[in-house]
Amino acid sequence: MSLTYKDLYPFQRKIYERFKDDASAGLLMDMGTGKTPLTISLIRYKYGLAGGVLPTVIFCPVIVLQNWKNEFLAWTKLAPKFIGIVKGTSKKRLATIENPDHKIIVMNYEALRSEPVVKALIKRKFKIAICDESQRIKSYRSLSCRKVLQVTKTADVFKAILSGTPNSNSVLDIWSQFLFLDGGATFGNRMTIFKSRYMEQYIPYGETYPKWKLNEYKLPEYHEKLASRAVVISTEEAVDLPEMVINKVEVELSTEQKKHYDELKKELITWLEGQDDNPLATSNALTKMLRLNEISSGYMKLYDGSIHKFKTNPRLDACMELVEQALPNKIVIFCVFSENYKDIRRELEKRKIKYVEINGEVSTQDKLDAVAEFENLNGDVKVCIANTRAAGLGVNLVGAAYKIYYTRNFSLEDYLQSQKRNNRAGAIKFHKTLFDYHLVAPRTIDEYIYKKLLQKKEFSEKLLDIKELLT
Repeated sequence: MSLTYKDLYPFQRKIYERFKDDASAGLLMDMGTGKTPLTISLIRYKYGLAGGVLPTVIFCPVIVLQNWKNEFLAWTKLAPKFIGIVKGTSKKRLATIENPDHKIIVMNYEALRSEPVVKALIKRKFKIAICDESQRIKSYRSLSCRKVLQVTKTADVFKAILSGTPNSNSVLDIWSQFLFLDGGATFGNRMTIFKSRYMEQYIPYGETYPKWKLNEYKLPEYHEKLASRAVVISTEEAVDLPEMVINKVEVELSTEQKKHYDELKKELITWLEGQDDNPLATSNALTKMLRLNEISSGYMKLYDGSIHKFKTNPRLDACMELVEQALPNKIVIFCVFSENYKDIRRELEKRKIKYVEINGEVSTQDKLDAVAEFENLNGDVKVCIANTRAAGLGVNLVGAAYKIYYTRNFSLEDYLQSQKRNNRAGAIKFHKTLFDYHLVAPRTIDEYIYKKLLQKKEFSEKLLDIKELLT
């Protein structure tokens, strides 16, 4: 027996009624708010009007490919043969796309790198197109965006974008997503026109070349346009969540760390004693920031590619103190460098604390197995060492009461997705309070990144603040 309209939550039914007769819908909804069943309900309505299943394509991250098929089977009476998941070798992908039984094609954005795949998709002449986690096409110049636009030109019955983080860096992020959504009806079909209307140039202090930023005077108009085609729903609005307590833990650099950090910051180069021909050197500002961030996390990458670990690493010590205080609760430790995984892994093994890992070095199946093992509340695994991106989309770590941010990058999308791993629907059954700890080296690039993420989050929330226009 398939789920029906009555099984949607009241807030989902309200959104459904708003968009069911429209040709497009911007579902700017957080993870855990039911974007997938809502979208399938809207698609099912379109099928009903058409008297049958229409050619449909769904673009999504690879981790949720199977979930889309499962949800279709749960919310419709379609036979499994109608839903084709594009994966495997190039030959298998083409066979899936060209199979006439597959009325619904579910695929990841990366598969669009294959030109034969793109040509096969264009031949299907899709009438319905969905971009899940549509921030993947926020850059108009990206291959993913350009190919999605090519493949979905014929999709004139219904299109939808699904994302909880549509604007992670700039007001410009939304433009290409809406170009897919409505061909430019809301925000125009030329990026230059959008920029000239909603953005303005400025020259940062101490710099020569101008940059673009939001034109604050145009924000009300931008909000009105956004609200005309989209809805914004946060997890907090949709479901009951535990209280979130966020703690910033300042960790000073060791004497050795500070010496090399200051030298690199000032001179773009630093040496280890006795290795005059093997320095840590940087050639540009981006590399310099990366190397400074590595130093603050506990290691240096030298000219010959070798790694020097500092004898004393206060960050690692602080992390282990927090782990021991949090036990026997489940803990996720987020970090961005592979050397961080090694350091944390070594210390956990010393203490005989069982752990799993979710990072770019772990296959998709091993990732799923790690999640299952970590989420077993009766199991021995207490810690998950995770990369903020790899453990982002589609990963449920609701069993964790604690998160420790060991290191960070500049990606707001990665950060916000990582926050939702345990702060999501169902978490209230396990925890009344969740705790986030950010290990931050004061007066360093590490603290700068932390502050930038908070600023970006505030900016993103401001761009999506259209609640009054939706009531």
